[in-house]
Amino acid sequence: MCSFEEVVPTAENIAVRSGQLLLAPVRELGAELHKIKLIESPNNSCEIYGGDLEEVAAQSQQPEAVLAGVRS
Repeated sequence: MCSFEEVVPTAENIAVRSGQLLLAPVRELGAELHKIKLIESPNNSCEIYGGDLEEVAAQSQQPEAVLAGVRS
């Protein structure tokens, strides 16, 4: 899991972290998290889908840097 002491708090990174925090509680309710949408301003927003959260979490366990939503 990321710490905002170590990761730049961009809208994308905040959305990813929020989704990661919500995954388990939502599953305990018997549901699946579909999407997190964070609106930072009228001109800046991001969306991350629940299925992508696990992939981002798995990548963040790797020693190389990973940016949310960016695939190489």
